[in-house]
Amino acid sequence: MPVKFLIEKIPAQCQGIIDSNPFLQPAKKFFKDFSVEDQKRLTEQITAALNDEVFPAYKTFAAFIKDEYAPRGRTTLSITSLSDGEKRYQNAIYARTTTHMTAEGIHQLGLREIDRIQAGMAEVAKKAGYSRTPRRCPKGAGTEVRYPRLPRRNPERRRAASGPPRIPHRQMDR
Repeated sequence: MPVKFLIEKIPAQCQGIIDSNPFLQPAKKFFKDFSVEDQKRLTEQITAALNDEVFPAYKTFAAFIKDEYAPRGRTTLSITSLSDGEKRYQNAIYARTTTHMTAEGIHQLGLREIDRIQAGMAEVAKKAGYSRTPRRCPKGAGTEVRYPRLPRRNPERRRAASGPPRIPHRQMDR
């Protein structure tokens, strides 16, 4: 059973389809070979089929969804609210992570990794002479240390040292 708040949107979507009437689009662009009489006849037949069969079916479907189906919809969104939900959730975890760890185990691993990375950042920051804590390091990283600007290299000297110009293979075949 789908979630109730999603099911409740279906009747309005049905009404939107009825209002926009996309089914009549083919009747608006006939081939040039069709005579005016044929175009008129086919348009009337399509319109009659829509009014007599298609739109009433949409209205019946929308009423069924609104009155019978939606009231029985699930009120919880999580996969664990379904039958065998815990098993489905664990399978979804495995499908996305290729590990047999539980959700809590993955969460704890993530927390340990954050601690490890922040400890590494603190160590690097301390060696670089930062006085700030690791959480504040990235904000101040560009303002506390100024690196000297390196002189530009001479492009002529670089070209001479690199040897003859390289020609792409597709130009060599010409």
